[in-house]
Amino acid sequence: MRPTQPAWPHTPYGLRLGELFFPLDAVALAPEEPTLTLQKGRKRDVLLHIPLRTDHGRKIAAFIGVAREAKLNQIWVHLVRKKLVARTYAEVE
Repeated sequence: MRPTQPAWPHTPYGLRLGELFFPLDAVALAPEEPTLTLQKGRKRDVLLHIPLRTDHGRKIAAFIGVAREAKLNQIWVHLVRKKLVARTYAEVE
């Protein structure tokens, strides 16, 4: 019997869950060609450049703005007692 897929939104980029917690400066937001750049490898010495769809780039730019305003280090946030806090990798596992 095959396991069922998790009920998460489909991502066309093939990223692993841990890779979705990237630093805010990992996204280059050129309007015509947004790109996500991740440091990979055991020593973080390999750069992986992922071109984003334009509409995804705009959404990520908005998330980055919210995160910077709240002085957070990544875009995945939630409200706790009327304050934005960063989600952790353990919360979504």
